Amino acid sequence: MDTHAYRLYLTAEEEPRVLTIDEASDPSTLRWVGTEFTFFLDILWLDDLEERLIDPAHRGSSFATRADLSMHGLTFGLLETVLRIRVPPELLLRQLHCHGDSCSCRAISGDDLARAIVPRARELCILTTSRPVDAEHHAHGERVKRILADNYVPRHTTPGCTCGFLAAPMDDVRRLLERGEVPVVVLEGGVLVVRSASEGPYVAVSHVWADGLGSTTEEGLPRCQVERLAKLAGKLVQGGAFWQDGLCVPGDRPLRRRAIGLMAATYADAEKVLVIDAGIQSQCSLASSREEYLLRIATSGWMQRIWTLQEGILARELFFEVADGLIDCTYFDGVSYYAASSMIPLLQYCHKDDSTLTYQPRSLASKPVRCDVNDLIALLRYRTTSHPEDETLAVAGLLGVDAGMLVKVEGQQERMKALLTRVGRLPRQLAVFGWLCDRLSIPNFTWAPLSLSDVLWPGDKDDSLVATCTDDGLFGDFTVVRFPEVVLGGDCGVIATIVEERAAEATDERPFKCTRAGCASRVFNLVLSPHAYRKPQPRGALRCNGFLMKQPTLPESMREEGVGVVHIVSETTPPESALHCKFVAPGSARLGVPDAMETTRTRGHWHFVSATVEIMRRVRLT
Repeated sequence: MDTHAYRLYLTAEEEPRVLTIDEASDPSTLRWVGTEFTFFLDILWLDDLEERLIDPAHRGSSFATRADLSMHGLTFGLLETVLRIRVPPELLLRQLHCHGDSCSCRAISGDDLARAIVPRARELCILTTSRPVDAEHHAHGERVKRILADNYVPRHTTPGCTCGFLAAPMDDVRRLLERGEVPVVVLEGGVLVVRSASEGPYVAVSHVWADGLGSTTEEGLPRCQVERLAKLAGKLVQGGAFWQDGLCVPGDRPLRRRAIGLMAATYADAEKVLVIDAGIQSQCSLASSREEYLLRIATSGWMQRIWTLQEGILARELFFEVADGLIDCTYFDGVSYYAASSMIPLLQYCHKDDSTLTYQPRSLASKPVRCDVNDLIALLRYRTTSHPEDETLAVAGLLGVDAGMLVKVEGQQERMKALLTRVGRLPRQLAVFGWLCDRLSIPNFTWAPLSLSDVLWPGDKDDSLVATCTDDGLFGDFTVVRFPEVVLGGDCGVIATIVEERAAEATDERPFKCTRAGCASRVFNLVLSPHAYRKPQPRGALRCNGFLMKQPTLPESMREEGVGVVHIVSETTPPESALHCKFVAPGSARLGVPDAMETTRTRGHWHFVSATVEIMRRVRLT
């Protein structure tokens, strides 16, 4: 279909139709449009937030000019303009719930947005992807925010600039790193002077290499860039000292490892952290609205990289460079407060006051910010790195793990194993989530994700049950569904009829007891992630006889549930001992028989089995 026909399709309806929402539809089935994963956030309804402002004077001035964020207006505008539908004002609004209690605020429901947008988006996806491929569209290759290390060259501040490079004295940087100190630089008399970060306040620069500021201590940066950085640092701290990896991290391998080991301390101890992103800097100015700031930051290259997550969260004060100055997080005080922490999730870890809706500097004496693995699963969603083996190094500081120890471990898989074993307490969803997540191939760790950024969905924060990671595998409590051994392929799945459930009062003589009349009240269908078939498998490799679920009860709805498909090693394990299960692949289980209309789940062959259930059995997963 050509562009003209596509436009005709969009404008075919004379009158926009009125939006209706099928509240019975399952949002979990609306996560994909073609090959693109979709995720909708709840969007605060800012007319409600206005009533919550503490300062009446602030409240009046901000809404008088409409300079503040109006995300609900933007959302409704997109729905009505792009999808050509009229949206009744109250249709998408839902009362917010905080830990089970109702708040005084409402939000545009993310689930309802999925129900409204995804079906229409899928129609448009079919139309646009069915058009013939134009070779000219790919003449210049894929355009992504990544670097090619072999031909990377730092950029000058302006096109055509031919100034020379300026570097910090290598001997001074080496001396400090070998003493375990962070080197910072000051531009004095046209040359860079190195001093220890402990000698005074400094600015730590956070950036992405794709914007042209990447380098090493040995090579340095163009003089024009160094002068620019020094000028910005001088606006933020007295003396203008700053740390920037292109000047303060050597290429020499032993020294580079030392610098990476100090990275968390570098950003946590900085007086200010300055974000330099080409997109934010070129598109925003001091006159821009808060709406513009939030949208530009949320979609920036800086928000898409793994290293910058730690750099933003650990900041005592976080600043962003815009075209004509600098802004900090206090720009989002007031009515933009909740929208900012929703669109820029790392701001949830900044020092702030919910009672006054304000962001505040963090004192140097305060405890370092820490996250758990469950937090990181959500924070790392959609973030990437050009060097996958560096992911663990980039998040170690947030988990309280010494990156200096990890950097000595060679290989992405071994580093992930080292990180998880040192964290110890892990969310149980690592064994059941991660539909498209590669796993480790290390013995006892085939359940572990190769990258936390690919797990996508965090578990329930209120889940009191956690798993323990040791060198012998993952130990935790799971609901275990067992059935006779089957071999799965890309075109087959399992239909399991539950015939027995283990009861708490079961005895050794009768280890299983039916908890429902007839013992056959529930049927589940199970399929493996298509990712399991991405690599050639030895014959019979996908042999399984059970799956693990997090829930203490079997689901009663048709909603898909992530499960860990396993091969149970021993059927005679005593109830008081951990049941040894070998991880096979992530899977999806759903109550009922397969839906033949859902083509992504259609299989040419199904194994019909009878299954038994053990509720919250202690498991050793390897």
